[in-house]
Amino acid sequence: MKPANDYHRLRKFFHLATSVLAARAYGCPGGTCPPPMETTEVYTPPGNGPDAGDDKLPELTPDTCARMCNGGAVSCRYGSTDAGGAVTVLCMRVGGCSGAGRRPEDFPVSARGGPGGLGGWLAEMATLEAASIRAFRTLEAELTAHGAPRSLRRRARRAAADEVRHARSMARFARKHAGPLPQARPADERGGKAPRTLLAMALENAVEGCARETFGALLAQVAGRGARDPELGEALRQIAGDETRHASLAHAVRRWLDTQLTPAERAEVDGAYRAALDRLEDEAPVFLTERERELAGIPEPAALRALARTLAETLSRGPGGASLRTAA
Repeated sequence: MKPANDYHRLRKFFHLATSVLAARAYGCPGGTCPPPMETTEVYTPPGNGPDAGDDKLPELTPDTCARMCNGGAVSCRYGSTDAGGAVTVLCMRVGGCSGAGRRPEDFPVSARGGPGGLGGWLAEMATLEAASIRAFRTLEAELTAHGAPRSLRRRARRAAADEVRHARSMARFARKHAGPLPQARPADERGGKAPRTLLAMALENAVEGCARETFGALLAQVAGRGARDPELGEALRQIAGDETRHASLAHAVRRWLDTQLTPAERAEVDGAYRAALDRLEDEAPVFLTERERELAGIPEPAALRALARTLAETLSRGPGGASLRTAA
């Protein structure tokens, strides 16, 4: 399949998914949307001893929840208290933000996200886009080391250049919307490490490129069309076009890698890919206010999860992953 055909096929999938989104009128059928994740922290109030009572515990305001839960909690509540006065705090957290970038292998997956609002989401996007520079430079280097076609290496190099622009753009909008300074990480390659095995490359490419980045491109397209902030909408539409090309590159890389792997290795990659598709709906940014969603063009959480499910179904049962992977 020609690279342009990959691109247009993905665009067709995106049109189908957004049409289904509109038909569902931003609803969540059957109430199947997953709830926020609950984690446990331990807090020892100053001066508490074996006979201390719950009346000495601080009131659970957003600020105290953020402090006790080490950030990232949208709410919290007290649990049990042990004999030494240490209290279990149950913290409700949202899932990680979905961005339109490819994470490198050592990218720290954050469990936080939520209190930062729109500015925080844009800052996380900027961080992810900056990390993607390194991911694509690594991809180009490893494709070269393993003798991949020159066209794939050239497309990976172009993708890295795209991510430089994306990171700068999202950082600017994060500042505009009062977000935290994006977390800077060096955009170097693998520091002289030997290239990974073809199987390791294929697993990362299937998860980060064929699944996550494809969804990120779709999310950027939906947001770009609906954003009330015209400058942000234009930037997201530009990112959507680039990220669709990056997603088509991932599917092309997967087809080439399939020719290099054993049947057992291909089956392992298939399993990782389908598991990543199943997780897409958990990456929806669920913590934005209605006003922030309007500014950024992000549908409500139920609709966004429905969109992720539609894309996952399309890619897994096709005309989806199989046709993108095997068409000649």
